[in-house]
Amino acid sequence: MSILSRFLKSGVPRENRWLHRAGRVAVVATGCLLVGCESPPRTYPMYVGPERERDEVARLSYAYPLTLDAVDGKRVTDVKVRPMGGRHEVHLLPGEYELVVRHKPIYMIDEEEPHVVRPAAVGLRAVLEPGRAYRLQHRVGSLDEGVHIWMEDVTGD
Repeated sequence: MSILSRFLKSGVPRENRWLHRAGRVAVVATGCLLVGCESPPRTYPMYVGPERERDEVARLSYAYPLTLDAVDGKRVTDVKVRPMGGRHEVHLLPGEYELVVRHKPIYMIDEEEPHVVRPAAVGLRAVLEPGRAYRLQHRVGSLDEGVHIWMEDVTGD
């Protein structure tokens, strides 16, 4: 039985079939967008003054499950990663910075009982150069190892 013939015999009154079909198309399209499409990163300038060219700033990107908490002791309140994820890119002037990065809680199950690990914030010292792109990376180890967070230069990737 073809999809069209199943649809015609679906029990939906003839005058409402277009609305029923539109609803199905909307659900499929939304699913495709959520699963298959990656949106461009949300960008945040972390300096005072007009927007600068890409070759004048250092670009630091990160994504869920990481959150950038502070830059040089200044809390970063408007650059939090949304709970459902997303990529973020912070633009900074060239120079040396102290970054505070946090990983979301991790739920681990061992042989005896589940554990919730809330990793401590990690301080990273970074020397950022103009026109370069950097990315915060992470690796979750065992319960004893915890979370490792580092920064990589990804210019040209």
